[in-house]
Amino acid sequence: MEGQICIQCNEFKPLAAFDVAFEGENAKMGFTQRTNHKHRCRACYALRDRVRTKLNFIKMYGGQCTCCGETDPRFLTLDHTKDDGNEHRKDLACN
Repeated sequence: MEGQICIQCNEFKPLAAFDVAFEGENAKMGFTQRTNHKHRCRACYALRDRVRTKLNFIKMYGGQCTCCGETDPRFLTLDHTKDDGNEHRKDLACN
């Protein structure tokens, strides 16, 4: 089975687990995911994007916990401070 090792999770995965790049600077230079051996699998790209999105949202909301002032993003989550998330979702669904 032909495959590659993901640079993030260090697991050997089949080529189908990696995306092919047809755009961007690497593709212009002739490197696609199938020929460039330094790349991440789809699962690791998705994880990286989720972490990046979480960090951006935390930064938008001040970068710290409103209750205790914790600033370490590993311990921070996003939630409604008045426990009215269900009502907020209903309001958004109506719009």
